[in-house]
Amino acid sequence: MATLAAQGTFRLAHLAANAWGRVRRRLRVGRTVRVLRLRAWWHRATLDLEVAPDLRLGRRVRIEIRPKTANLVRIGPGCRIADDVLIDLRGGRLLLGPGVDIRRGVSLGVGGALTLEGPNLVQQGVSLHCDEAVTLGPRVGLGEYVTLIDSSHHFEEPDRWFVESLRTAPVVLGESAWVGAKATVTKGVTLGARSIVGANSTVVKDVPAGVLVSGVPAQPVRGAAGEVRPRPRFRFGTIPPVVVPIGR
Repeated sequence: MATLAAQGTFRLAHLAANAWGRVRRRLRVGRTVRVLRLRAWWHRATLDLEVAPDLRLGRRVRIEIRPKTANLVRIGPGCRIADDVLIDLRGGRLLLGPGVDIRRGVSLGVGGALTLEGPNLVQQGVSLHCDEAVTLGPRVGLGEYVTLIDSSHHFEEPDRWFVESLRTAPVVLGESAWVGAKATVTKGVTLGARSIVGANSTVVKDVPAGVLVSGVPAQPVRGAAGEVRPRPRFRFGTIPPVVVPIGR
């Protein structure tokens, strides 16, 4: 009897703790929404904001709003934004579908249309720079410290600072694409469905569906049907033939 009573007490305590946790999360989300709307008014910016009530919002999340910008934010049900995430609203649209999981220390620069269709996993330290359009399809995963950027800077005039010379092109990651840790995907790139980018790679061209790429710049390693790209083999102790031209 004593064991059953102890189990019942533990269960009640567990339910009470879960209920209090949900209340705290909702209070934190509500406070954040009010602060954001006040901040937008202070900076003479506009903020169209809709947040699902079950959002799990971590500590020290910073959301900055640039002055005199028009911003739109939609966060769907089942999303999680962990500790120390930075969201910089620069006059763009941030759309998080259901089940988006943004881990600790992620940086989101939203100057264009940044869309995570959900569910998506964005691991620790990822940087998403969106000046035109960055789209993550369903079940896309980003490894630690990945960078996605849809813009680049160029030298155009001798007396013009390169920071002011910006070129953009959309970045699209297809359904179930997977980007390994510390990889970079540059502007104008489309990753096909179920494609994989190896860790520490830099992708500068489109990747077909189901293809594994790796390297700097990234090159195909395995195809959609599982075939492996042939690589040259070298044997120690062998000397390649040398062709010597014969003079007249």
